[in-house]
Amino acid sequence: FSDNGEDWAKILPGYCSDVCVGPDGTVLTSVGDSGYMAPAGDFNAKVNLTSGEANMLPKTGIAWTVFAIAPSDANVMYASFAGFDGKMLGLYVSDNKGASWSLVFPNNPSFEPFGSAGYGCYSHTLTVFPNDPHKLFLGGYNMWYGERVLPTGFYNWEQVSFGNFGQYSPYYVPYYHHAYQFRPQNPNELVMSTDGGVTIATIGAEDVTFQTSNKNMQTGQFTSVAFSSVKGYAMGGGERIGTQALG
Repeated sequence: FSDNGEDWAKILPGYCSDVCVGPDGTVLTSVGDSGYMAPAGDFNAKVNLTSGEANMLPKTGIAWTVFAIAPSDANVMYASFAGFDGKMLGLYVSDNKGASWSLVFPNNPSFEPFGSAGYGCYSHTLTVFPNDPHKLFLGGYNMWYGERVLPTGFYNWEQVSFGNFGQYSPYYVPYYHHAYQFRPQNPNELVMSTDGGVTIATIGAEDVTFQTSNKNMQTGQFTSVAFSSVKGYAMGGGERIGTQALG
């Protein structure tokens, strides 16, 4: 971390999958298979949230972690975990700033937000509604909407986007969701980053509709690149796009 953008200090060694900052400056971050909280941004007072103890976050089987803090209530926090198979390990909520946690989306064979092949270590994001701390979107293979119905127990979850629908469907969003961001002046609109570009979500009284806003966009995720001796030519192997010759 840095307070001035020039002098940096290492807080923890390891692979970090997420950093989340709450409205009161509290920082949640995941390093390796552990999640930490720095109250009001004080890293000297950081707490390990993934102790595996009763009413706390799990400690084992974690491959990827994503956090979210409610903009309207800094006491409400969420933590979503994917296992080593890339599938949902569990999504938890805390209403008391991390002092205790409860499961609101368990691992189950009927509802898998990260797809049957398990993409939770690749496409995985959370965001909380700006005006309701107990409503949120979970992004993975598609978008899921979660809402607290009772004071305790699981949330109600519903898939709201469908990557297998035609592109002219109001419920179509490309697969693999990486980031969600509410518009600052409009809590009913959300910007989404997916493998297919940028999509605008509009939250209505009855449903959520989408418009993918790309024009002549070309993108690819390459896993290997080979350069030619001829200047300006290259060949690469890409995720779901095969082998491409560029020149």
